[in-house]
Amino acid sequence: MAKGKLIVSIVIRLMLSAVFLMAGTVKLTDAVDAQTHEMMLKGFDTYAELFKIDTLGLNPDQFRVFVGTLEVISVILLWFVPLAGSFLQVAVMIGAAFIHMMASEFNELAFVSVLGILDSLVFLLHIPAEEAPAATVEKKTE
Repeated sequence: MAKGKLIVSIVIRLMLSAVFLMAGTVKLTDAVDAQTHEMMLKGFDTYAELFKIDTLGLNPDQFRVFVGTLEVISVILLWFVPLAGSFLQVAVMIGAAFIHMMASEFNELAFVSVLGILDSLVFLLHIPAEEAPAATVEKKTE
């Protein structure tokens, strides 16, 4: 990867890591911020109802823990396997966009859309470039 692309990727991954680590951790525990954790509990009750999550056999708490766990895992993957980490984050953001749209939470929709775009950029930056085929040298037979 070219030096410029690498720097851009690192800067974006640092920002995404901070956001996803905080969001995932707040969904999983109240140790970071009890008030935000409480808002997440209430929010996921609403999201689970809108999304009919019970049809998948999950309750709102299980859904919240599942999403939070995916967000934390995606941060780890973002640094060790950037393609997988950014792909997972894009998938989570597509789900989040859908849920926030259904809940008419348009400020959150805008935020997750920006995160999805940044994740997509990281994904594109880490797609391996095809190398030009090696020049073939024809041997002359005498």
